[in-house]
Amino acid sequence: MELEPASALKLMNALEGNMKDVIDISELITHLEANKNLIIHGAPGTGKTYLAKEIAREMGAGDTETAFVQFHPSYDYTDFVEGLRPTHPDSNGNIGFERQDGVFKAFCKRAAQNLADSEKEASELITEKTFSALLEDFISYIADTIEENGSFPIDGISNRAAAPITFIEYDYYIQTGIIRFGLLTKNGNTISVLIKDFEKIYQTFTSRTDWEYNDFKTEISGVHHTYKYGFMKAFRTYYNENRNNVAVPEVSNEQKKYVFIIDEINRGEISKIFGELFFSIDPGYRKKAKKPEERVKTQYQNLVEEQDIFSDGFFVPENVYIIGTMNDIDRSVESMDFAMRRRFAWAELKANDRLSMFRDIAEYSDAALARMQSLNAKLKLYRDSPLPTI
Repeated sequence: MELEPASALKLMNALEGNMKDVIDISELITHLEANKNLIIHGAPGTGKTYLAKEIAREMGAGDTETAFVQFHPSYDYTDFVEGLRPTHPDSNGNIGFERQDGVFKAFCKRAAQNLADSEKEASELITEKTFSALLEDFISYIADTIEENGSFPIDGISNRAAAPITFIEYDYYIQTGIIRFGLLTKNGNTISVLIKDFEKIYQTFTSRTDWEYNDFKTEISGVHHTYKYGFMKAFRTYYNENRNNVAVPEVSNEQKKYVFIIDEINRGEISKIFGELFFSIDPGYRKKAKKPEERVKTQYQNLVEEQDIFSDGFFVPENVYIIGTMNDIDRSVESMDFAMRRRFAWAELKANDRLSMFRDIAEYSDAALARMQSLNAKLKLYRDSPLPTI
């Protein structure tokens, strides 16, 4: 027996009309919001990834609040959490290594910043963003001046000229928030200077009309105080001259939901990828992580910069939601760590649950659905028929 296309289409419409009873996105969102972590599993081609992205959209997560990765056997901790990566050659051609955030840690950092911003007044955020914009412009201005004139002059103690800045790393500042520049001394030596927590140090002096070097020296640690002092004085002049020319930035203190999608989560070696972060994704530890002593010390914690939001240890913010997709027939399902399994809510996705996906193929959707339903009906007929006697 084979259903005619019209009958098959009628059956398809009936199933599609009841689709919400089969797979209700709002119900899945409720599970995800309660558990923070959700795995959608099912046979290949049932639309698990499509559904995960749809859930993210329904939760209000835009492009900047959504991230997508696909696990595979060679994926590891350095890709996901953090690791050492080679740097660009310096002025002498030397290559080093520096710690860089993996995709998940960088995502959590954005979410944590949103949480922090949601607790501030809009006026405070405007001040912070204006300061950051002017500092970024100032570093770019120094780089342009060096390119044109070969150096950028700064003053040292008692307004005497200090060694000029001969290079400054704009990209490094954008990536890390650390200011790194070099100077050429009278002896012909090149000195590299790092300034961490620039804004925090700078703000301690904004209320003073005169900056005394000895007072300044007590506020910072490390070496090269004179050059750091000169850099901040130069920025102060730039800031006062340009702060009224900066357009008021658009800010929002709305707490947003961040959705991290892991496609084929079972194909990766979970313990190798997550490392010591197993318990940090647990809903019960999200609130505890507000206390530094409850945070996870990652493998490269000693290399995390002081101004980093994870300087006291890593945590998964409360506004981060993780959706994993899993292919049921993949052999790697069996090897998924039980410690990870129990930290997720689970939802099965069947083929008939996602008929609405076929709307995306426009004029072919009706014919495709009719043929699929006709085939399914015939298979069901054979499945339910009694076996012939021999």
